Amino acid sequence: MIERTIKALSALTLLFTLTCCEKEDYVNDDTPRTPRREWYEIVKTDTLTAAELTQGLAGYSIPIIRTSVARVAFMYNSTDGTDSVHLSGTVTYPITRNNFNRLLLENHQFYVNDNEAPSQSSTGGMIISARSGSESICITPEYQGLGLTSHMRLPYFNATLLARQSIDCFNAALTLITDLGIELVPNYFTYNFGYSLGGAVSAAIAREVELDPELDRTMHIKKSICGGGPYDPNALLEHYSSIPDDSIAYPIVIICALEGARDENPAMREAYSDTILYSRKLRESGLFEAIQAKQSNTRQLIRLIHENGCYTLREMVNPDLFDRESSLYRFLVEHNSRNDLTVGWSPHKPMYVCHAGQDNCVPFACYQSLKTKMAGNPNITWEVTRNEDHANDGTYFYMRLILGMLPLE
Repeated sequence: MIERTIKALSALTLLFTLTCCEKEDYVNDDTPRTPRREWYEIVKTDTLTAAELTQGLAGYSIPIIRTSVARVAFMYNSTDGTDSVHLSGTVTYPITRNNFNRLLLENHQFYVNDNEAPSQSSTGGMIISARSGSESICITPEYQGLGLTSHMRLPYFNATLLARQSIDCFNAALTLITDLGIELVPNYFTYNFGYSLGGAVSAAIAREVELDPELDRTMHIKKSICGGGPYDPNALLEHYSSIPDDSIAYPIVIICALEGARDENPAMREAYSDTILYSRKLRESGLFEAIQAKQSNTRQLIRLIHENGCYTLREMVNPDLFDRESSLYRFLVEHNSRNDLTVGWSPHKPMYVCHAGQDNCVPFACYQSLKTKMAGNPNITWEVTRNEDHANDGTYFYMRLILGMLPLE
């Protein structure tokens, strides 16, 4: 999502070596079950020194990081909504002590390049752990469609499924932490955070915990910190469908939203084949081959779209997208309603939500919808930032988190 941030926070490439433990399958439905025995595979352990971490943030004028950190990449079992699927994640922790009272659950942003994924490169978890002092461990789940599952399609905007997979990652990480000889004090707590798609996943995790208090017996979420998220996918759809003739900054967002809906809804895929759904210019641009290859970043994909003469949505997709009575629009509304995080719950735990007032990717309407439907909830703190570009606002979000400027308490 944030190209400069990715470059600044990238320091290592992991070479996979496997250490296997016993596996037990999940029940074959869309709700992950707790296996009879926790299971994971260690992929790789890396350590960065304070000097290396500081060098990775060159240009940001961030004070010297206080400690070296280690990262363990691991794999765990979850579900893709129907079958058991083998996912990956990372655990990052300062190596100066082995007794901790704070966990950070980092739900990462939207990646289209597999080389940017947590298991492939160093992510904010290493920096955030190092900056947070000697009491935090950062757990970063990796979304389906990245890393070990790069051959699969990422369930775009399916925050509910991604949240359940992240919860599975968190529980597997707890076992890994214990097996590493790291002690969590009895009253440990967790900050659950993310930006963009990660912001929506963080909110979905908060909802899962509210609807199933048993989850909090191990998660101990103290606060959820959500930035720039598509909490209301239908607000996103309404925004984009209302600007068919405008040049848009992030056309890849609506394309991936359409692909995610078609993946989840076979009837929609049958009714709207590639030939029907997308313009000839877009189909022949090489975009969909590049998305499947997962070797291009967001800006490269956008450049590919523009180079092939597609600047407005009307130049890219079927006009039915702009007709709210069409079957396409109805398919999308039905799909999006399953991932609407603005209804059906209200947080009892503290939550901080921020959004750029002029966001040019995830429309401000997503923030407004969440705030309107949860108006009066004293557990939520709201903030509107002045950034216009979604990527710049993401950088701002993470830099504030790293520097301890976001309201954790």
